[in-house]
Amino acid sequence: MGCQSQKLIQKRDDLSVRRQCSLLGINRATLYYKGKEPDEAARLFRERVMARIDYWHTRMPAIGSRKIAVLLWKEGLDVGRKMIRNCIAEMGISAIYPKANLSKRNFKQAIVPYLLRNCQITRPNQAWSVDITYIKMVHSHMFLTAVIDWYSRKIVGWYLSDTLDADSVIIAVRNAIFTNGTPEILNSDQGCQFTSDEHGRQIQMGWQHYDRAMVPIPKIRENLHQRIPQSEGSSYRPCLLYQRIQ
Repeated sequence: MGCQSQKLIQKRDDLSVRRQCSLLGINRATLYYKGKEPDEAARLFRERVMARIDYWHTRMPAIGSRKIAVLLWKEGLDVGRKMIRNCIAEMGISAIYPKANLSKRNFKQAIVPYLLRNCQITRPNQAWSVDITYIKMVHSHMFLTAVIDWYSRKIVGWYLSDTLDADSVIIAVRNAIFTNGTPEILNSDQGCQFTSDEHGRQIQMGWQHYDRAMVPIPKIRENLHQRIPQSEGSSYRPCLLYQRIQ
C-alpha cells in the first residue's frame, strides 16, 4: 500500500508534496529513500569472522566476546566487540562457565523427570541423547542436530538445517527411530527446540506416532560427507561437511 501511495504523489503547483503526503498518510522522507544493494564483501567478511569465532570457541569454549575480539585483532581482523557479540548470538553459542540461578525453572513448562540418574547403560537403544551444534560451511553456516546412542557411542540420526527450530529435532529423531528402532529414554537439554509444544506432543503420543510425524524433509544431496566423532564427550562436529546443499 505504501509503494502504491508514493506513486500517486506528483509535483503540482496547487498542492504541495508535503500536503499530498499528509493526505495519503505516508512519511515524506520515504519519497527520497533509495534502497541499497547488499554488500557482498561485507557478507563474506562476516562469514570469515564467524568461522574464526567458531574456531576459537571450539578450542577455548570458556572465553567470551572480549577475549575473542583480542584474538581476532591479533590475527589482523578489524572487527569490534559489538559485531562479535552479534555473530555469537546468530551462531547460537555462548561461553561455558558456571552460571547463577540455574535451579529456577519455568513454571509454565511441564516437569520432566531426569531418568538417567544412577542408570546403568547396558544395551543399545536404552538411552539416546539429542543436541544441536553450529557447522561452518564453505559459503555460509548451518545447524546440525545429532542423536547419539549412549551405549554404542554411535550417531544414530542427524539432520542439517539453516534455522534453529523444532522441526529439525523431530526429523532427526524420526530418522533415528526409522533406521535403528525405538529408544527407551531420549535425553536432551532444556532448549526451546526440545521444550516446544510440537516436540512434546510427539513424545507424549508415543514413538509409533513420532515415527509418522508429518514434517517436510528438504532434499539433501547423497554425496554429503559426514565424519562425526564417536566419543560420548565430543561435540558432534563433523571434520568434513563442506558440500553444497540443494
